[in-house]
Amino acid sequence: MVRELEQDGVILKYTMKVDWRKLGYSSIFCIQIATTPDADIGGVGRSLRKIPSLKEVFYTTGDMSFSAYVVARDTEEATSTIQKLREIPGVERVVPHLVLKVF
Repeated sequence: MVRELEQDGVILKYTMKVDWRKLGYSSIFCIQIATTPDADIGGVGRSLRKIPSLKEVFYTTGDMSFSAYVVARDTEEATSTIQKLREIPGVERVVPHLVLKVF
């Protein structure tokens, strides 16, 4: 049954859940990213995926165009990541939300 689901493309890949804090990443954020009206959404998405500290990137509906799950070793690395996001052509606003607890 599972093999058939894999072959049919229903199961695309297997993943693992990582406790980033145990690996030394003390800053975990959910970041919302708004784009300009004329932004190249595909280009912005590809640029976001190139930033190693962004572990998940989602194109979303609503006021913000993208949401991302970000891990950083410290606030300095988090600040650097946020600055990189702001420099991407088409990005208008970056709103970081510090994760207090993961359930």
